[in-house]
Amino acid sequence: MQVASRLFLVWAIADQFPFTVADSPAYSTMLLAWSITEVVRYTFFVFLLTGAVPSVLQWLRYVLHLYEANLCLQEIRYNTFFVLYPLGIVSETYLVYKASAPAGKRNPVYQYALWGVLALYVPGMLQCDDSNEDLCTMLCWCVP
Repeated sequence: MQVASRLFLVWAIADQFPFTVADSPAYSTMLLAWSITEVVRYTFFVFLLTGAVPSVLQWLRYVLHLYEANLCLQEIRYNTFFVLYPLGIVSETYLVYKASAPAGKRNPVYQYALWGVLALYVPGMLQCDDSNEDLCTMLCWCVP
């Protein structure tokens, strides 16, 4: 789902309606949320697989009284999610909404299709599969 939404936003919105995203701060915040999410996610995986932990994280582990350095990385990974996931979703939906008017001028069916995509965003973001494992993990941690 995450890959599909990113492909959709890049090719069906940003590429087709560059004038709608060129002046929008939502485009910058979307890219920022995507970038930080991926850097944190893959840094976590690299350290998890190699077992090598930078000294800064070892220091942070002692400051936070955590017993494992991987737990420190896990905390960073899953806590950035609380800020970045809503930021990305709001930015993405705003760009789709903003592109719906120019899409309607091009073809009314395109506009209805974009509205359909907006209607699917909320159920789509709550779907638990490999593409949005962070959301599923956070929901499992938050629900007793």
